[in-house]
Amino acid sequence: MNKPFSLVRLLVTAGLVLAAGSGCAKPTAAVEKIVVSDPKVAALDAQLNAAYTEALRHGPAANTLRIQQRKWLADVRDKCRDAECLVTQYTARNAQLASGSSSDRGCPVKEDDLLSHWQRVNGGDFEEFVLTRQANTRSFASWLHHRPEMVGTWNLDKCVLNIENPDNPKLSFEYRITGFTSKVLQLQDADGGATMSYKKTASK
Repeated sequence: MNKPFSLVRLLVTAGLVLAAGSGCAKPTAAVEKIVVSDPKVAALDAQLNAAYTEALRHGPAANTLRIQQRKWLADVRDKCRDAECLVTQYTARNAQLASGSSSDRGCPVKEDDLLSHWQRVNGGDFEEFVLTRQANTRSFASWLHHRPEMVGTWNLDKCVLNIENPDNPKLSFEYRITGFTSKVLQLQDADGGATMSYKKTASK
């Protein structure tokens, strides 16, 4: 009798932690199962709970943060189907909350941090891209299905990543950097639209 009781208590406790860490939103059954069964994901979920609570307490725009959190839950976390995806997304979101990546707290990334090859994890206009710098020239190149897609230039201005195609001005992109760790880059369309994440990979 003790074992069934302990298991139920464990599941209920995990559910409470999930609800708190996720901004009071119940995860999908698939996500909940992974969080309960994977210690690393569970730890990241608990970390998210603490970071989110702290941000609500000290942040200047709690209502905006709640809206952003719900959007992250629906558009990012709940789209994951395995532990690896959840680890990546939780890590990025925790870094975003901890660094206070909103514009009033400054930018979480420096230009040198962007000099790498990046591969899409979730969302995004590019499947993979690389940002390089040589002297004063900043070059951008992207690939689709491992084939060259677009080349252009880039710059970082007030935490906005600008990508331009000199041959076609219509193919220009602006992304606000909303979060960064050593391996994960979180972006959002500068107009406040779609969110996306990329992970750092080996160079092309």
